[in-house]
Amino acid sequence: MQEKDVCISSLKAAVCLLVGTFNKYAGADGCAESLNFAEFKALVQNELPELLENPNCQKEMDEVFSKMDSNGDKAVDFQEYVTTVAALACIFHELCPKV
Repeated sequence: MQEKDVCISSLKAAVCLLVGTFNKYAGADGCAESLNFAEFKALVQNELPELLENPNCQKEMDEVFSKMDSNGDKAVDFQEYVTTVAALACIFHELCPKV
């Protein structure tokens, strides 16, 4: 029974970290509901630099932002952010050895 409790606790911590990371970067422009380009860039450079071959390359950053901004409103909202993170989790699941 304790093993199940640990898994739930770890999952809850992961979800809180996911939300907290978004909230840490969103809102610098006064809108906490989404990431503008500058907020997105800071998040990627600080939290996911491996997402790009060169995190300082403007063209790469523009391309990733454009792909994440699925509705084209020039902002990445929480749904768009979490969809991308979930896709990354699927990739990691395939690449990482099963324990």
